[in-house]
Amino acid sequence: MGPHDEKNALTPARGETNGTPALGGAVGYGAGYGYGAGYGPTFGDGAGATFAEMLQARTFGDYVQALRQRKWLLAGTAAAGLLIGLAVILPKPLTYPADTTLEIQGINENFMGLAQVDPQASGGIYSATQANILTQVEILNSSSMRQRAAERLERETIPTLPPRGSGLAGGVNAVRQAVGLGPSTPVEAMREAIQTAVSTSRAQAVEGTRVVRVSCQSTIPEVASEYVNVLVSEYQEQALETRARSSRTTNQWLESQMKEQKEKLEEAESRLKEFVMRAGLDTVPTDQGQQSLTLADAKVLALQRELAQIQTDRIVRQSRYEMALKSGPENLPDGIASTALMQLRGQLIDLQRQYADLTTTFTENHPRVTRLKAQMAEVRKAIEKEREDVIERLRTDLEAAKRREQLLAGSFAAQTGQVRSQADQTLQYNLLKREVESNRQIYNNLLQQVNQAGIATAVPTQNIRVIDSASPSGKPVLRNVYLGGGLGLVTGLLFGGVLAVLLYHGEMKFQKPGEPVAVLQLPELGVIPSGDLFQPKRGWLKPRGGGRAKGLLQGNNGDGLLEVEVIHHGERPTLLMESFRAVLTSLLFTAEGEKCRLVTVTSPNPQDGKSTVTAHLAMALAEMGRRVLLVDADLRKPKQHVLFRLENTWGLADLLEDETAVSAYPKEAFYRETEIRNLHVLPSGPPIKNVGAIVHSDRFAALLERFRAEFDYVFVDTPPVLLVSDARVVGQRSDGVILVLRAGETKQAEALQVVRRLKEDGARILGTVLNQWTPPGAGRRYYRKYYDYYRPTES
Repeated sequence: MGPHDEKNALTPARGETNGTPALGGAVGYGAGYGYGAGYGPTFGDGAGATFAEMLQARTFGDYVQALRQRKWLLAGTAAAGLLIGLAVILPKPLTYPADTTLEIQGINENFMGLAQVDPQASGGIYSATQANILTQVEILNSSSMRQRAAERLERETIPTLPPRGSGLAGGVNAVRQAVGLGPSTPVEAMREAIQTAVSTSRAQAVEGTRVVRVSCQSTIPEVASEYVNVLVSEYQEQALETRARSSRTTNQWLESQMKEQKEKLEEAESRLKEFVMRAGLDTVPTDQGQQSLTLADAKVLALQRELAQIQTDRIVRQSRYEMALKSGPENLPDGIASTALMQLRGQLIDLQRQYADLTTTFTENHPRVTRLKAQMAEVRKAIEKEREDVIERLRTDLEAAKRREQLLAGSFAAQTGQVRSQADQTLQYNLLKREVESNRQIYNNLLQQVNQAGIATAVPTQNIRVIDSASPSGKPVLRNVYLGGGLGLVTGLLFGGVLAVLLYHGEMKFQKPGEPVAVLQLPELGVIPSGDLFQPKRGWLKPRGGGRAKGLLQGNNGDGLLEVEVIHHGERPTLLMESFRAVLTSLLFTAEGEKCRLVTVTSPNPQDGKSTVTAHLAMALAEMGRRVLLVDADLRKPKQHVLFRLENTWGLADLLEDETAVSAYPKEAFYRETEIRNLHVLPSGPPIKNVGAIVHSDRFAALLERFRAEFDYVFVDTPPVLLVSDARVVGQRSDGVILVLRAGETKQAEALQVVRRLKEDGARILGTVLNQWTPPGAGRRYYRKYYDYYRPTES
C-alpha cells in the first residue's frame, strides 16, 4: 500500500443512517455514564436543545460538582454562620437545671363533714381527677405564685457569683466575662439568677399519673434548686391557707344564719300565740271539730254530685228540644216522636205507596187518585199537629230541668260558704303552727352544722406530697450553645450552597458533553477527558525511552492536561491519545465534502488547553501518514516550542518580518522536524512589536497559502479570541476553526460571543472540543480501570 493509498484508507466512510457520519469515538467517554461508545458530533441546522431546556437538563451531579468547586466558599459561610450563631446566644448566660416531683392526693370530702363545711367540696374540687391536677399545674405556673416564691427566695438567699464551670461551659463564661456580659457583683448575680428561675419555671403533669414535675433553670445552681423547693413550699402553704380560710368563712356564715333563724322562730311563736288569744280559742281544735268539718265537706260533695246530674239531664233535654225544632215531621228521631206520630207516619207511607201504584195506571185527575191525594193531605196535617205537641212537651220538660238546676246551684253555694266560714280559723291556725315547726327544724339543723364546722376547721388537711426535692446540679444546660452553633452552621451552609448555586447559574459554564451542541448550535467534535484520570495509582507517568523516537515531556502543563504523549506505530495505544484520535476522526468526517487542510485552533480564554489539543491533533494526524505542519501563531505567548523541546530563536515572526518573497523560501525554511515522523513544527520565533499589524498583512496570507501547498494538513495555534484579534484574522483565511472549550471553566456567554464574532468574520467553525472533562465518580473509576487495561506494557 502506497502513501496515497494509506491516506485514502484513513479517510472515514460515511454511515447509512440519514446521511449522518458514522463516527466511532475511540475513547468511549460515555461508557457507564449515559453516552454511547459511538458518540459523535451533531450536525444540522439548529440541532440540539434550546438554552432553557439546557438549564432544565442540569442534574444533581452538576450541582454537587458546583458545590465541590466552591468548597472554600461553603467552609467560609459555614464558619461565619457558626460564629454568628454563637454570638447570638453569647449574651444569654448559661443556666443550671433543677426539678422536683409532687403527688396530688385526693381528700375524703365526707371526713368530719368536710363536704358540709366547705361549699366547694361537694363539687369534687379536692379529688385527684385529671381536671383538678391540671388546675393545680396552672396554679403552680401562675405569675402570682412565682412572684411569691421569688420574694421569699430573695429574702432568704445569700448573694453569690455564678460558677465559672469547666470545658465548653468554662470557655463560654470566660468569653462572656471578657466582653463584660456577666454580672459584676454578687447582688446582681443573685437577682439575675432569681429572675432567670422565675422566667423558666414550669410545672407539668405526668400523663396517666397524679405526679406533677416542677422545674426551672438559673445561672446559679443553688438558686435553681432553692427556687423550686420554695415554690413548692409556698404552694403547699397557700393550699392550707385557702382551705382554712374557706372553712372559717363558712363557719362565720353559719353562725350568722343561725342567729337570724332563731329570731324568725321567736317571731313565729309570738304570732301563733296572738292568733289563739284573738280568735277566742281556749283550746286547740280537737278531732271532733275536725270530724264535723269533714261532714260539712261531705254534704258539699253530695250537693256537687247532684248538681252535676241535674246539669247533665238539662243538657240532654235541651239537645232533644233543639233537635226537634230543627227536624221535620217525618224526620223526628224515634226517641223524640210519640206513638201517635209514629202511627201517622205509617199511614202516610201506605198512602204514598198506593198513590204510586195508581199513578202508573190512572192519570192525576182520576177520582181514585184525587181521593187518595186528599187522604194524604189530611194525614200530613195530623202529623204536623202531633209534632207541635211533641215540641211543646219537650220545651216544658226543659224549663222544669232549668228550674231544678237553679235551685240546686243556690243550695250548693250556700253550703260552700258555710263550710268556708267554719274552716277559715282552723286553716289559719294550722298555717301558723306549721311555720313555727319549720323555723324550729331549720334552727336545729344550723346549730348542728355550726358544731361540725368548728371541729372540721381545727383539723389541718394537706393533699400535696413532695416525692423528690430539688438539689443543685453541676452540669449547665448547653442546649442553646449547641442549638445556636448548629443553626448558625446549617444556615451558613445553606447560604453558601444557595450562593454557590447562584454563582453556578450566573457563570453558566460548560460542564459536560452535549452542552456546547445545545448552547452554541455547533457540532461537538469530541471530548478530552481530564489528565488526572490517567495518572497511575503510584507515581507519575514517566516518559518512555528507547524506540525510534523519544517521548516528549510528560506531566501537567498548567492547563490541567497531560502534555504530549507520543504514540508509536505498532505500540499499544493509550486511552488519552485515542480521545484525540476520536476528535480527529470527527474532523475528517466534517472535511470530507470540502477538504479542510488549513485548520485554526483557538479558544475563548487562556488556560483552556488549546495549545495542547492542537499538538495532540497534529501528532495523531501525522501518525496516520499525513504530512502535518503545526504553526505556533500565538506570537505573544507561544508554547509549542516548549511542548516539543525546540529552540525558539527563529520562526513565524521572522518569516513575517523578512522581505524575501514567500515563493523564494526553500521547504526547509518553513519548519523544523520533530521526533515524530511526518510532523513538522513552525515555532513562533522571538518576540516582535506590532504583532497585530503583521498578522493582518498580506504576507501572512501568502505564507498560509504556501503552507497549504507544501503539507497535507496545517494546524495553526492562535491566541484566545476574547483577548486579541489574531485568531479571527487567521480563522477567516483558513478552511475552518476548531473552538476548544474547557469543562467547568469556559462560560457559555463568552463562547457565544466568540461564535458570534467568528461568524460575523465569515469564518467556518468546524466544531468544538470539550477539554478537561471529569466524569462523575462512576465514570472516573471506569476510566482508571479502562486505562489500566489498555496501558502499554513496559518492557
